[in-house]
Amino acid sequence: MNYFRIVVFAVLTCALAAPTVASAQAACNWGDAAWVRAGDFNGDGLTDVVSPNGVNLDTYLSSGQDFVYKRWTLPPGASFGDPGYTWIGDFNGDGKADLAWLSADKKTVYLLLSNASGTNVDFKFQSWTLDFAVEGSAAYTWAADFTGDGKTDIATANGGNVYVYVSNGNGFAPRAKWTGQAQWGAAEYTLIGDFDGNGKKDIASANGGNVHILLSQGNSFNPVIWQVPNNWGSPGYTWAADFSGDGKTDIASAANGNIYMHISTGNSFSNSTATVPNTWGSSAYTWVADFNGDGKADIASASGGNVYMNFWNGSSFRSATWTTIGNAWGSSGYTWANHFANPKSIAIASANNCQFLVLLPTPAGAPQRFASQIWFDWAPQ
Repeated sequence: MNYFRIVVFAVLTCALAAPTVASAQAACNWGDAAWVRAGDFNGDGLTDVVSPNGVNLDTYLSSGQDFVYKRWTLPPGASFGDPGYTWIGDFNGDGKADLAWLSADKKTVYLLLSNASGTNVDFKFQSWTLDFAVEGSAAYTWAADFTGDGKTDIATANGGNVYVYVSNGNGFAPRAKWTGQAQWGAAEYTLIGDFDGNGKKDIASANGGNVHILLSQGNSFNPVIWQVPNNWGSPGYTWAADFSGDGKTDIASAANGNIYMHISTGNSFSNSTATVPNTWGSSAYTWVADFNGDGKADIASASGGNVYMNFWNGSSFRSATWTTIGNAWGSSGYTWANHFANPKSIAIASANNCQFLVLLPTPAGAPQRFASQIWFDWAPQ
């Protein structure tokens, strides 16, 4: 089989036209955006993209310079499930991302355990039976490593009860009730992160001036309340990330020219308000990641040919405008910020039919902006 790869490089210093968003992604074997997931499926440190599409999984493996497309087909009789109960994670702890989804009766988790290597795409299809059906809605069911052992688990909430299905790498252990005292804000303000920095994922749910946090102890949740000022941006502009670079998850929430910062101390939040230019793209084109490589999360928001950057320095944000190709964006469901070109740096990739716009931050010490590349993906001929 031959693979055709074309990479077009451009470094732009001025904004171009407003984005032209793709109306459909069918031409190059894209399924609906609700099922599309990004993760490192072959364990090389670079982020890949998979797209469930009927009974097929269309895969786009990053080489760091382009994407290689291949298709993998489900076994006869198998089908993908509800996108709200479809997760990406490392369920067997082998260092490669897997894809998992819940059966219609919520009693079985189907998995595609990745055996991919290089540009060779391979998955092992398995079904892991649950001893009790998942009780929580999709908005209150999460896949994360709650035990800190490197394997992805599933937690689900029903009222004040939170049940966890712990992965042993070959299946899920019997369901365990980790707490019966959970309190909840809206699902849109319920966030996953390691808020106390112990290496285990926690669940935080904001409700007014209280953030109800379930701190994972590895086999149970410790419910605590951390207080914050009752100032919140909309859900799409509220993020959980490590802004201070200390290994603990913080919360930031933006409203117009203010970003309300809640920096975790490990047992409470240190709260402050940072002022930034009131220049934002839509929430669907706003990402939080470490764009300048200093170990702290930044905020990037794209509008037209501009990406408005905000870099946290511990007490305030340094703001800048980075420019890019303004008319090459794909739709929001096909746009991600992750390690597409280098395991140590963040890039933005946006798929528009058969091409990807890939935005790479320029190296430290150089004038900071995005170097824009167009990666084309082609199926085997």
